[in-house]
Amino acid sequence: MNRPPSYPNYPDNWISSQRVATMTIAEEGAYRRLLDYAWTATEMDCGLPDDDEVLACLSRLHEAWHEGSGEKIRKCFTGKDG
Repeated sequence: MNRPPSYPNYPDNWISSQRVATMTIAEEGAYRRLLDYAWTATEMDCGLPDDDEVLACLSRLHEAWHEGSGEKIRKCFTGKDG
């Protein structure tokens, strides 16, 4: 897939998002980090693995991912098969 080196960021949408507003600062940073990984993941055609262990590491939330943060962040993404 040939895509530009960046993706659009709309601050108004980010700030007004209820999902983002209810995240901790660590969760918000993890979400942004996963967006960046998804954008640059050419082997998965712009996506993330469906693996909580990998996502916990990529997001840098580690144990917090498994303690509820992962569930909250996963709601911001759509699976390829649904």
